[in-house]
Amino acid sequence: MRNLSAKIACALLAVSLVTASMSGCGKETAFDGTEEAFVIDGESVNVGKANFLLRFQQATMMNYYAMFGQNTSALWSTATEGGTYGEQFKDDMLENIEKMYLLKSHAEEYNVSLSEDDIAKADAAADTFISANDKEVLKKLGVTKEDISEVLQLYAYQNKMAELMTADTNTEVSDDEAAQTSITYVKVSTTGTETDSAGKTIDLTDKERAEKEELAKKVLEKVQASDDVANADMSALAKEVDENLTATTRSYGSDDTTTDDVLKKAAGELKDGELNAKVVEGTDGDGYYVLRLDKTFDEEKTEQKKTEIVNTRKQEKYNEILDGWLKDAEKKTTKAWDQLKVTDKDVYTFKQAESTDTNGTDSNTGSTSSSSTDSSSSVSSSSDSSSTSSSSQEGTDE
Repeated sequence: MRNLSAKIACALLAVSLVTASMSGCGKETAFDGTEEAFVIDGESVNVGKANFLLRFQQATMMNYYAMFGQNTSALWSTATEGGTYGEQFKDDMLENIEKMYLLKSHAEEYNVSLSEDDIAKADAAADTFISANDKEVLKKLGVTKEDISEVLQLYAYQNKMAELMTADTNTEVSDDEAAQTSITYVKVSTTGTETDSAGKTIDLTDKERAEKEELAKKVLEKVQASDDVANADMSALAKEVDENLTATTRSYGSDDTTTDDVLKKAAGELKDGELNAKVVEGTDGDGYYVLRLDKTFDEEKTEQKKTEIVNTRKQEKYNEILDGWLKDAEKKTTKAWDQLKVTDKDVYTFKQAESTDTNGTDSNTGSTSSSSTDSSSSVSSSSDSSSTSSSSQEGTDE
Protein backbone atom coordinates (compact mmCIF):
# COMPACT_ATOMS: atom_id res chain seq x y z
CA MET A 1 0.00 0.00 0.00
CA ARG A 2 1.15 3.52 -0.68
CA ASN A 3 2.33 5.77 2.07
CA LEU A 4 -0.16 8.55 2.85
CA SER A 5 2.41 11.25 2.17
CA ALA A 6 3.12 9.60 -1.18
CA LYS A 7 -0.58 9.86 -2.05
CA ILE A 8 -0.60 13.56 -1.27
CA ALA A 9 2.64 14.05 -3.21
CA CYS A 10 1.10 12.12 -6.08
CA ALA A 11 -1.78 14.59 -6.23
CA LEU A 12 0.60 17.53 -6.35
CA LEU A 13 2.73 15.78 -8.94
CA ALA A 14 -0.22 15.18 -11.21
CA VAL A 15 -1.37 18.78 -11.04
CA SER A 16 2.04 20.38 -11.47
CA LEU A 17 3.58 17.96 -13.94
CA VAL A 18 0.66 17.04 -16.10
CA THR A 19 2.11 19.42 -18.68
CA ALA A 20 5.24 17.28 -18.87
CA SER A 21 5.24 15.44 -22.16
CA MET A 22 4.78 11.72 -22.45
CA SER A 23 6.35 9.70 -25.22
CA GLY A 24 5.06 6.30 -26.28
CA CYS A 25 7.05 3.78 -28.25
CA GLY A 26 5.83 0.73 -30.03
CA LYS A 27 2.99 0.13 -32.46
CA GLU A 28 0.65 3.09 -32.72
CA THR A 29 -2.88 2.03 -31.81
CA ALA A 30 -5.92 4.24 -31.41
CA PHE A 31 -9.15 3.22 -29.76
CA ASP A 32 -12.41 4.69 -28.62
CA GLY A 33 -11.66 6.23 -25.24
CA THR A 34 -15.36 6.64 -24.53
CA GLU A 35 -15.83 2.89 -24.11
CA GLU A 36 -16.52 1.71 -20.59
CA ALA A 37 -13.44 0.28 -18.86
CA PHE A 38 -14.92 -0.58 -15.48
CA VAL A 39 -17.71 0.24 -13.06
CA ILE A 40 -17.12 0.99 -9.39
CA ASP A 41 -20.12 1.34 -7.08
CA GLY A 42 -22.35 2.25 -9.97
CA GLU A 43 -20.01 4.84 -11.53
CA SER A 44 -18.86 4.05 -15.05
CA VAL A 45 -15.25 4.94 -15.91
CA ASN A 46 -14.31 5.19 -19.56
CA VAL A 47 -11.15 3.67 -20.99
CA GLY A 48 -9.66 7.07 -21.81
CA LYS A 49 -9.46 8.06 -18.14
CA ALA A 50 -8.39 4.59 -17.05
CA ASN A 51 -5.68 4.40 -19.72
CA PHE A 52 -4.37 7.87 -18.94
CA LEU A 53 -4.04 7.02 -15.24
CA LEU A 54 -2.43 3.69 -16.07
CA ARG A 55 0.10 5.21 -18.48
CA PHE A 56 0.87 8.20 -16.27
CA GLN A 57 1.82 5.85 -13.44
CA GLN A 58 3.68 3.58 -15.87
CA ALA A 59 5.75 6.56 -16.94
CA THR A 60 6.30 7.50 -13.29
CA MET A 61 7.56 4.01 -12.53
CA MET A 62 9.88 4.03 -15.54
CA ASN A 63 11.28 7.36 -14.37
CA TYR A 64 11.76 6.04 -10.85
CA TYR A 65 13.81 3.06 -11.99
CA ALA A 66 15.83 5.17 -14.43
CA MET A 67 16.64 7.67 -11.67
CA PHE A 68 18.38 4.87 -9.79
CA GLY A 69 20.28 3.73 -12.88
CA GLN A 70 18.36 0.49 -13.31
CA ASN A 71 17.85 -1.11 -16.70
CA THR A 72 14.22 -0.76 -17.75
CA SER A 73 14.45 -2.47 -21.14
CA ALA A 74 12.75 -5.63 -19.83
CA LEU A 75 11.02 -4.22 -16.76
CA TRP A 76 7.44 -5.14 -17.59
CA SER A 77 8.23 -8.67 -18.81
CA THR A 78 9.95 -9.61 -15.55
CA ALA A 79 8.40 -12.80 -14.17
CA THR A 80 6.41 -12.67 -10.93
CA GLU A 81 4.37 -15.24 -9.04
CA GLY A 82 1.20 -14.13 -10.79
CA GLY A 83 2.58 -13.62 -14.30
CA THR A 84 4.64 -10.63 -15.42
CA TYR A 85 5.43 -7.44 -13.56
CA GLY A 86 3.42 -5.55 -16.17
CA GLU A 87 0.33 -7.65 -15.40
CA GLN A 88 0.82 -7.22 -11.67
CA PHE A 89 1.29 -3.48 -12.10
CA LYS A 90 -1.93 -3.21 -14.12
CA ASP A 91 -3.88 -5.13 -11.45
CA ASP A 92 -2.48 -2.87 -8.73
CA MET A 93 -3.33 0.23 -10.76
CA LEU A 94 -6.92 -0.92 -11.21
CA GLU A 95 -7.27 -1.10 -7.44
CA ASN A 96 -5.66 2.32 -7.04
CA ILE A 97 -7.93 3.90 -9.66
CA GLU A 98 -10.99 2.32 -8.07
CA LYS A 99 -9.98 3.81 -4.73
CA MET A 100 -9.65 7.26 -6.31
CA TYR A 101 -13.25 7.06 -7.49
CA LEU A 102 -14.37 5.77 -4.09
CA LEU A 103 -12.74 8.79 -2.45
CA LYS A 104 -14.82 11.01 -4.69
CA SER A 105 -18.03 9.05 -4.03
CA HIS A 106 -17.52 9.23 -0.25
CA ALA A 107 -16.53 12.92 -0.28
CA GLU A 108 -19.92 14.14 0.94
CA GLU A 109 -19.47 12.10 4.13
CA TYR A 110 -16.58 14.42 4.98
CA ASN A 111 -18.22 17.58 3.58
CA VAL A 112 -15.60 17.68 0.84
CA SER A 113 -16.24 19.28 -2.53
CA LEU A 114 -14.21 21.01 -5.19
CA SER A 115 -14.36 24.76 -5.58
CA GLU A 116 -14.78 26.54 -8.90
CA ASP A 117 -11.11 27.46 -8.63
CA ASP A 118 -10.11 23.79 -8.17
CA ILE A 119 -12.03 22.83 -11.30
CA ALA A 120 -10.67 25.80 -13.27
CA LYS A 121 -7.10 24.80 -12.41
CA ALA A 122 -7.76 21.23 -13.49
CA ASP A 123 -9.25 22.46 -16.78
CA ALA A 124 -6.27 24.75 -17.40
CA ALA A 125 -3.78 21.95 -16.73
CA ALA A 126 -5.75 19.65 -19.04
CA ASP A 127 -5.62 22.30 -21.78
CA THR A 128 -1.86 22.57 -21.38
CA PHE A 129 -1.40 18.80 -21.56
CA ILE A 130 -3.50 18.53 -24.71
CA SER A 131 -1.59 21.32 -26.46
CA ALA A 132 1.78 19.96 -25.31
CA ASN A 133 1.35 16.42 -26.61
CA ASP A 134 1.50 14.93 -30.07
CA LYS A 135 -1.85 14.01 -31.60
CA GLU A 136 -0.72 10.43 -32.19
CA VAL A 137 0.12 10.01 -28.51
CA LEU A 138 -3.27 11.42 -27.54
CA LYS A 139 -4.91 8.91 -29.88
CA LYS A 140 -2.97 6.09 -28.23
CA LEU A 141 -4.12 7.29 -24.85
CA GLY A 142 -7.69 7.68 -26.06
CA VAL A 143 -7.98 10.66 -23.78
CA THR A 144 -9.76 13.99 -24.07
CA LYS A 145 -9.34 17.28 -22.25
CA GLU A 146 -12.46 16.49 -20.21
CA ASP A 147 -11.00 13.11 -19.21
CA ILE A 148 -7.75 14.66 -18.02
CA SER A 149 -9.55 17.37 -16.10
CA GLU A 150 -11.63 14.76 -14.29
CA VAL A 151 -8.50 12.77 -13.44
CA LEU A 152 -6.91 15.86 -11.92
CA GLN A 153 -10.08 16.51 -9.97
CA LEU A 154 -9.80 12.98 -8.56
CA TYR A 155 -6.32 13.84 -7.29
CA ALA A 156 -7.74 17.00 -5.73
CA TYR A 157 -10.40 14.95 -3.92
CA GLN A 158 -7.67 12.58 -2.75
CA ASN A 159 -5.63 15.43 -1.36
CA LYS A 160 -8.59 16.99 0.47
CA MET A 161 -9.92 13.71 1.82
CA ALA A 162 -6.65 12.37 3.23
CA GLU A 163 -6.37 14.79 6.13
CA LEU A 164 -10.03 14.54 7.10
CA MET A 165 -10.06 10.74 7.00
CA THR A 166 -7.13 10.62 9.42
CA ALA A 167 -8.08 13.60 11.60
CA ASP A 168 -8.72 11.45 14.67
CA THR A 169 -5.32 9.73 14.50
CA ASN A 170 -3.42 9.73 17.79
CA THR A 171 -0.55 12.20 17.35
CA GLU A 172 1.02 11.74 20.78
CA VAL A 173 4.45 10.09 20.58
CA SER A 174 6.71 9.77 23.62
CA ASP A 175 10.42 10.48 23.62
CA ASP A 176 11.05 6.86 24.57
CA GLU A 177 9.20 5.57 21.52
CA ALA A 178 10.90 7.94 19.09
CA ALA A 179 14.35 8.42 20.70
CA GLN A 180 17.15 8.57 18.13
CA THR A 181 20.89 8.17 18.57
CA SER A 182 23.21 9.73 15.98
CA ILE A 183 26.61 8.40 14.99
CA THR A 184 29.20 9.15 12.32
CA TYR A 185 31.48 6.47 10.96
CA VAL A 186 33.94 5.72 8.21
CA LYS A 187 33.74 2.22 6.81
CA VAL A 188 36.64 0.56 5.05
CA SER A 189 35.01 -2.24 3.10
CA THR A 190 36.54 -5.72 2.98
CA THR A 191 34.18 -6.97 0.29
CA GLY A 192 36.05 -8.20 -2.75
CA THR A 193 35.80 -6.17 -5.94
CA GLU A 194 36.96 -8.83 -8.42
CA THR A 195 35.04 -11.84 -9.77
CA ASP A 196 36.08 -15.26 -11.01
CA SER A 197 35.19 -16.81 -14.37
CA ALA A 198 31.79 -17.83 -12.99
CA GLY A 199 31.02 -14.27 -11.90
CA LYS A 200 31.41 -15.03 -8.18
CA THR A 201 33.05 -12.37 -6.02
CA ILE A 202 36.56 -13.30 -4.96
CA ASP A 203 37.14 -12.89 -1.21
CA LEU A 204 40.07 -10.82 -0.04
CA THR A 205 43.10 -12.68 1.22
CA ASP A 206 44.13 -12.43 4.87
CA LYS A 207 46.90 -10.08 3.79
CA GLU A 208 44.48 -7.84 1.89
CA ARG A 209 42.09 -7.75 4.86
CA ALA A 210 44.97 -6.77 7.14
CA GLU A 211 45.81 -3.94 4.77
CA LYS A 212 42.21 -2.72 4.96
CA GLU A 213 42.37 -2.78 8.74
CA GLU A 214 45.55 -0.73 8.68
CA LEU A 215 43.82 1.76 6.41
CA ALA A 216 41.02 2.13 8.96
CA LYS A 217 43.56 2.60 11.74
CA LYS A 218 45.18 5.43 9.80
CA VAL A 219 41.81 7.16 9.52
CA LEU A 220 41.30 6.67 13.27
CA GLU A 221 44.67 8.27 13.97
CA LYS A 222 43.78 11.22 11.73
CA VAL A 223 40.56 11.89 13.62
CA GLN A 224 42.20 11.38 17.01
CA ALA A 225 44.83 13.96 16.09
CA SER A 226 42.27 16.63 15.16
CA ASP A 227 41.85 19.66 17.41
CA ASP A 228 38.14 19.04 17.92
CA VAL A 229 37.21 15.37 17.61
CA ALA A 230 33.52 15.97 18.27
CA ASN A 231 33.18 18.31 15.29
CA ALA A 232 35.92 16.95 13.05
CA ASP A 233 35.08 16.50 9.37
CA MET A 234 35.57 12.76 9.25
CA SER A 235 34.98 12.59 5.50
CA ALA A 236 37.74 15.09 4.78
CA LEU A 237 40.14 13.33 7.13
CA ALA A 238 39.30 9.93 5.63
CA LYS A 239 39.97 11.22 2.13
CA GLU A 240 43.44 12.32 3.24
CA VAL A 241 44.10 8.62 3.77
CA ASP A 242 42.21 7.34 0.73
CA GLU A 243 40.19 9.55 -1.64
CA ASN A 244 37.59 6.78 -2.04
CA LEU A 245 36.66 6.84 1.64
CA THR A 246 33.86 8.94 3.09
CA ALA A 247 31.96 9.30 6.35
CA THR A 248 28.36 8.31 6.96
CA THR A 249 26.04 9.94 9.49
CA ARG A 250 23.22 7.72 10.71
CA SER A 251 20.45 7.99 13.26
CA TYR A 252 18.71 4.98 14.76
CA GLY A 253 16.18 4.07 17.40
CA SER A 254 14.84 1.02 19.19
CA ASP A 255 13.06 -0.22 16.05
CA ASP A 256 16.14 0.02 13.82
CA THR A 257 17.20 -3.14 11.99
CA THR A 258 19.70 -1.72 9.52
CA THR A 259 22.53 -0.38 11.68
CA ASP A 260 25.19 -2.95 12.54
CA ASP A 261 24.72 -4.13 16.14
CA VAL A 262 28.48 -3.84 16.64
CA LEU A 263 28.20 -0.09 16.05
CA LYS A 264 25.24 0.24 18.40
CA LYS A 265 27.05 -1.62 21.15
CA ALA A 266 30.22 0.42 20.76
CA ALA A 267 28.25 3.68 20.64
CA GLY A 268 26.44 2.68 23.82
CA GLU A 269 29.76 2.82 25.70
CA LEU A 270 30.72 6.29 24.48
CA LYS A 271 29.88 9.84 25.52
CA ASP A 272 28.54 12.48 23.14
CA GLY A 273 31.26 13.62 20.74
CA GLU A 274 33.59 10.79 21.75
CA LEU A 275 35.53 8.65 19.26
CA ASN A 276 35.79 4.91 19.75
CA ALA A 277 39.38 4.20 20.73
CA LYS A 278 39.70 1.18 18.45
CA VAL A 279 38.70 0.20 14.94
CA VAL A 280 35.50 -1.86 15.02
CA GLU A 281 35.06 -4.89 12.76
CA GLY A 282 31.56 -5.34 11.28
CA THR A 283 29.37 -8.22 12.44
CA ASP A 284 29.52 -9.89 9.04
CA GLY A 285 33.21 -9.21 8.63
CA ASP A 286 32.49 -6.97 5.65
CA GLY A 287 34.52 -4.01 6.83
CA TYR A 288 36.29 -2.02 9.53
CA TYR A 289 34.68 1.03 11.13
CA VAL A 290 35.99 4.24 12.66
CA LEU A 291 33.12 5.29 14.92
CA ARG A 292 32.09 8.51 16.68
CA LEU A 293 29.02 8.96 18.85
CA ASP A 294 27.52 12.33 17.96
CA LYS A 295 24.48 12.39 20.24
CA THR A 296 23.05 9.72 22.51
CA PHE A 297 19.71 11.51 22.32
CA ASP A 298 19.42 13.56 19.13
CA GLU A 299 16.50 15.92 19.71
CA GLU A 300 16.19 17.03 16.09
CA LYS A 301 16.20 13.47 14.73
CA THR A 302 13.82 12.38 17.48
CA GLU A 303 11.31 15.05 16.47
CA GLN A 304 11.63 13.89 12.87
CA LYS A 305 10.98 10.33 13.99
CA LYS A 306 7.87 11.45 15.88
CA THR A 307 6.53 12.95 12.67
CA GLU A 308 7.38 9.73 10.86
CA ILE A 309 5.51 7.65 13.43
CA VAL A 310 2.43 9.87 13.21
CA ASN A 311 2.50 9.68 9.41
CA THR A 312 2.68 5.89 9.62
CA ARG A 313 -0.35 5.85 11.91
CA LYS A 314 -2.22 8.07 9.45
CA GLN A 315 -1.16 5.79 6.62
CA GLU A 316 -2.59 2.77 8.40
CA LYS A 317 -5.84 4.58 9.21
CA TYR A 318 -6.20 5.84 5.65
CA ASN A 319 -5.55 2.39 4.17
CA GLU A 320 -7.96 0.77 6.60
CA ILE A 321 -10.82 3.04 5.52
CA LEU A 322 -10.04 2.72 1.81
CA ASP A 323 -9.66 -1.06 1.99
CA GLY A 324 -13.03 -1.26 3.72
CA TRP A 325 -14.71 0.80 1.01
CA LEU A 326 -13.11 -1.27 -1.72
CA LYS A 327 -14.14 -4.54 -0.06
CA ASP A 328 -17.78 -3.42 0.13
CA ALA A 329 -17.93 -1.84 -3.32
CA GLU A 330 -19.54 -3.44 -6.35
CA LYS A 331 -16.89 -3.81 -9.08
CA LYS A 332 -16.93 -4.83 -12.72
CA THR A 333 -14.36 -4.63 -15.51
CA THR A 334 -14.98 -4.84 -19.26
CA LYS A 335 -13.17 -6.14 -22.34
CA ALA A 336 -11.93 -2.61 -23.00
CA TRP A 337 -9.95 -2.69 -19.76
CA ASP A 338 -8.76 -6.26 -20.40
CA GLN A 339 -7.34 -5.19 -23.76
CA LEU A 340 -4.98 -2.68 -22.13
CA LYS A 341 -1.55 -4.23 -21.71
CA VAL A 342 1.58 -3.07 -19.89
CA THR A 343 4.49 -4.49 -21.85
CA ASP A 344 8.02 -3.63 -22.90
CA LYS A 345 6.76 -3.16 -26.48
CA ASP A 346 4.54 -0.24 -25.51
CA VAL A 347 6.45 2.00 -23.12
CA TYR A 348 5.46 5.40 -21.78
CA THR A 349 7.97 7.78 -20.22
CA PHE A 350 8.23 11.43 -19.32
CA LYS A 351 10.01 13.41 -21.96
CA GLN A 352 13.12 15.21 -20.78
CA ALA A 353 13.27 18.98 -20.93
CA GLU A 354 15.25 20.58 -23.71
CA SER A 355 18.82 21.73 -23.08
CA THR A 356 19.33 25.04 -21.30
CA ASP A 357 18.69 28.26 -23.18
CA THR A 358 21.00 31.23 -23.45
CA ASN A 359 19.99 32.38 -19.97
CA GLY A 360 21.00 29.03 -18.51
CA THR A 361 17.48 27.92 -17.63
CA ASP A 362 15.70 24.77 -18.75
CA SER A 363 13.21 25.31 -21.54
CA ASN A 364 10.01 23.30 -21.89
CA THR A 365 9.19 22.27 -25.43
CA GLY A 366 5.71 20.99 -24.73
CA SER A 367 5.72 18.50 -27.62
CA THR A 368 6.07 14.74 -27.40
CA SER A 369 7.92 12.25 -29.52
CA SER A 370 8.07 8.52 -30.02
CA SER A 371 11.30 6.76 -29.21
CA SER A 372 12.58 3.21 -28.83
CA THR A 373 14.75 4.18 -25.88
CA ASP A 374 13.77 5.08 -22.35
CA SER A 375 14.13 8.69 -21.28
CA SER A 376 14.38 9.58 -17.61
CA SER A 377 12.96 12.68 -16.04
CA SER A 378 14.33 14.86 -13.28
CA VAL A 379 11.11 14.74 -11.31
CA SER A 380 10.49 12.56 -8.24
CA SER A 381 8.42 9.43 -8.34
CA SER A 382 4.97 9.34 -6.78
CA SER A 383 5.15 5.57 -6.40
CA ASP A 384 5.90 3.54 -3.24
CA SER A 385 9.38 5.11 -2.89
CA SER A 386 8.41 7.11 0.03
CA SER A 387 7.99 4.33 2.49
CA THR A 388 8.94 5.07 6.05
CA SER A 389 12.45 4.23 7.15
CA SER A 390 13.59 3.56 10.69
CA SER A 391 16.88 5.34 10.20
CA SER A 392 18.23 8.32 8.30
CA GLN A 393 21.56 8.23 6.55
CA GLU A 394 23.88 10.66 4.83
CA GLY A 395 26.99 9.74 2.93
CA THR A 396 27.91 6.37 1.47
CA ASP A 397 30.03 3.42 2.49
CA GLU A 398 33.01 2.42 0.47
